[in-house]
Amino acid sequence: LTYWPEAIRALMMCGADEDVDGTRLDLMDTIDDEDGAGELNIRLSLRVAESINKVSPNNVSRSRGHDYATVESSSCSGGGSVCRQYFAHSTAPNQRLRVVLTWDGTATCLNPNDYATCTTQLDGDFELRVDQRLLGSSAPWTAWKWSFSTTNSYEFVEFAADPTSEYRIQIMNSVWASGTTSTYMAITWNFDDYFL
Repeated sequence: LTYWPEAIRALMMCGADEDVDGTRLDLMDTIDDEDGAGELNIRLSLRVAESINKVSPNNVSRSRGHDYATVESSSCSGGGSVCRQYFAHSTAPNQRLRVVLTWDGTATCLNPNDYATCTTQLDGDFELRVDQRLLGSSAPWTAWKWSFSTTNSYEFVEFAADPTSEYRIQIMNSVWASGTTSTYMAITWNFDDYFL
């Protein structure tokens, strides 16, 4: 992953589950929970990053996975088009599903030797949608959770998972930046006892 900072960022966010005081995030305690995804838990991030968890789009449903790729605007354009999709299911009760999508921005510098002259724009605006249906069913998918932001280079979803359900994770595009033909993108997911 040396040349995939998008994947490293997604993996770190997927594994971040510690509060600043070293405990699990818990909204019911009196400790400030404004930690974003949480403090890093490298052990969990490394479990998600294991090569056995590298998947391709339209994968066989699994409890954790990651993927990273160059995505071309020609294969993923237009409002609401599905660029890629993945499938996940829990193997244990009382788990939460966390899904993280990251992508790039492009820097333009008036003087390549002076970072102060650089500006960055996101390569595009991508959305993350997670649908649900009973595991092994051929019933239609039900829209379940989503993350639609316009100013981030990431989307993040986490919720209590049903162990009898399967989840379809979709990366959707709403718009590409002017003149942009591709971007580097990464997605991760994991079922764990996250407490946010």
